[in-house]
Amino acid sequence: MPPLARSDDAQRSLDLEQNNLIVRHIANGGITRFIYGGNAFLYHVQLAEYEQLLEWLSGFSADLLVIPSAGPSFGRAMDQASLLRKYEFPCVMMLPCSDPRDAAGLERGYREFADASNAKLLVYLKRKTILALTKSQGSMR
Repeated sequence: MPPLARSDDAQRSLDLEQNNLIVRHIANGGITRFIYGGNAFLYHVQLAEYEQLLEWLSGFSADLLVIPSAGPSFGRAMDQASLLRKYEFPCVMMLPCSDPRDAAGLERGYREFADASNAKLLVYLKRKTILALTKSQGSMR
């Protein structure tokens, strides 16, 4: 989970040149899996920056496994879904949601996002109880 470098300009835009150096340094150390999520502060990227990030990530060499993240809110994830649909990442990591929710709603939202983005999901469970169901909710399939 590498950080995401930003420029020192007024917009704090993504610094793809510095990000390329970070990726090259990590890959030269033998790491071939890159997950862009919490460490890259993807919670805070604007949608236009997210699109730029996906375009950049899609250009990684074929010997590197690249997994972008989405979310954590349902609305943000659904906005990101149409952008993700343009690419063929092996999966997308769902950033952990800490908003009020229940397991059934979270599962439904994840399924809707997976359908909209046409992506397999990697779910980041920050706490063991995030998908815990009460007896009245039944079981997840």
